[in-house]
Amino acid sequence: MTRIAIMLGTGPDNESAANTVLGFVEAALAADCAIETVFLNHDGIYWAHGARHTATDDFDPVSRLVALAAANDLELVACSAAAQRRGVMDQSLAAERGEAVSLREGFTLAGLGHWCEAAARADRVVQFR
Repeated sequence: MTRIAIMLGTGPDNESAANTVLGFVEAALAADCAIETVFLNHDGIYWAHGARHTATDDFDPVSRLVALAAANDLELVACSAAAQRRGVMDQSLAAERGEAVSLREGFTLAGLGHWCEAAARADRVVQFR
């Protein structure tokens, strides 16, 4: 079984890129690949921003990714430093700063060390920018 680590550096508002990412994840799962992690960095952080809402008649790639992750036990991890720079905070950071939690349910925060470990375990590393 091929193990894949995915780094996602583009936001969900780029519909073409979002479709490519989702199509790749679905194809990898259909080919019985193991996805070590989907790691969000740079503008990929916006996939995990809880205050981001999609109009009801628009394509919603974030909900689709979260559903794929839940159905296939995939890990969705946002880079903690990139998240802080973009105002995305988990429970711990929000409490420390006295602000509201803005990390969307289904995602966690971790540092680049987490990405390095996942990439080291993987047979293939794929980056979407």
